[in-house]
Amino acid sequence: ERLSHFDLLVLFVVWASAAILPAIKVYGLAFPEGELSGWVKKISRFAFVPFVLLGIWTLAHLDVGDLSFQFYRESSILNGGCGMVILIGGTLHAGFLFSWIRRGATTSPMRAGAWAAISTASFISFIVQFACANENPIHVVIWHFTPLLLLTGVAALSARRLLRW
Repeated sequence: ERLSHFDLLVLFVVWASAAILPAIKVYGLAFPEGELSGWVKKISRFAFVPFVLLGIWTLAHLDVGDLSFQFYRESSILNGGCGMVILIGGTLHAGFLFSWIRRGATTSPMRAGAWAAISTASFISFIVQFACANENPIHVVIWHFTPLLLLTGVAALSARRLLRW
């Protein structure tokens, strides 16, 4: 099933929002006394919304009959498919973000670490969308969302130790 131009535009806007809003949230958590204006702070409260919209869109277009093919297609570690690119790119970028957050005065290291991972994995996923020709929702769930969730969990657990000051 090919997506219409409207669907592609909507997905582009939602993925872009998923890349930008968590970054704003991370800044607000890292520097609570920062210079975020009032409307930016209000927008950062809705950083989870793009992920809810992506989840709803994915569920609406889901066809589980394609599960085995989508899993097999990119399951080789040497393939360097979307999941591996998102996981490695997100990990590298999260490392830079963690070092930046340490310069701030975060009062909630677990939340800051989790949102940092979400921000980086979302940004990498957004970039991968340009190179990934596979629009299948099963592919997006397995190879785009799963690395994001894995990276978020690891970052949240390690942030408690890494983001102390």
